[in-house]
Amino acid sequence: MRVLNVPAHGATLRDGRIVLLHEPTDYMWHAGALNRTDIGIEVSCRACGIEGNGETLWLPKTYDDLRGDDRLEMAVEASDVQLMATRRLVRYYIELVAENGGQIKYIHAHRQSSKSRVSDPGSRIWREVGEWARNEHGLQVGTRATWTKGGLPLPDVWTGANNGVRYSWRVRGL
Repeated sequence: MRVLNVPAHGATLRDGRIVLLHEPTDYMWHAGALNRTDIGIEVSCRACGIEGNGETLWLPKTYDDLRGDDRLEMAVEASDVQLMATRRLVRYYIELVAENGGQIKYIHAHRQSSKSRVSDPGSRIWREVGEWARNEHGLQVGTRATWTKGGLPLPDVWTGANNGVRYSWRVRGL
């Protein structure tokens, strides 16, 4: 039921269910400056910024004293069936927009919309959905011109590229 209050156009649940929340033409407050141009998809989980690394799990400030394995125990990565559902949802929106005379050209991570979203959506989700969309559908990640001044580029650890983009200066070596 909580997903019904998420300001996104669609969502995927851990059991693979897809929930269409709002019309793709509705303005949703999901991604800062990207709201004007993006269709927002929520992957309902608590993913680490880098899969398996609890130091990269976003938690409320009340959990700041937790470290390493204690943080990792609170992570809930997206399930395999959920990632497949997210791919289906991306494909659905690509086809829907095309049927209405448009074209989706870019795929963005929340990280690109706000510097506070360092870990969003996380390495596993980006690799399994973002990189898949790039390879399968030819979508581009885009440049700062297509996202927002306050956002962050995708880190090399997510994309496999060697562009010198670190995950975060706060996490040693990443």
